[in-house]
Amino acid sequence: MKYLRDVILTDMDLLFQWVNETEVRKNSFNIEMIKYENHIRWFHDRYQDNNCFMYILMDNDTPVGQIRLEYKDNIAYIDYSIQKNYRKKGYGTVIIKLIENKVREIYDRTILVANVKKSNIHSIMRFRNLGYSCIEYNDYFEFSKEIDNTM
Repeated sequence: MKYLRDVILTDMDLLFQWVNETEVRKNSFNIEMIKYENHIRWFHDRYQDNNCFMYILMDNDTPVGQIRLEYKDNIAYIDYSIQKNYRKKGYGTVIIKLIENKVREIYDRTILVANVKKSNIHSIMRFRNLGYSCIEYNDYFEFSKEIDNTM
């Protein structure tokens, strides 16, 4: 069974391992390795932020990815990654569909937005296949989709 669970404090080190994985850094807008002390500060800031929601994608009892929503007005910015051993197995699509469902349960109307580097072909294809609108910029695409709980 695949589902999202809330991030808990003890996930901090797991998220630190995932964020510094080679492909994650390559597909991030900041490609530098993250220092642990910076990660601790970032994690606690986001964990306490009422406009930030962090989840772990679980496949039964195994954590396979993470997704974060940061809300500003009616827009929720998506950041997600899949653990390297589980990539190219459909988990990216699963995590996005699950977050769309979670947003529908909580909010009347939200626009999900994801900024994706042009070199991140898999995420580009995923958002296009899931019906997200796309605006092209110099070095990235901005994908967006309105989520309405009446859908």
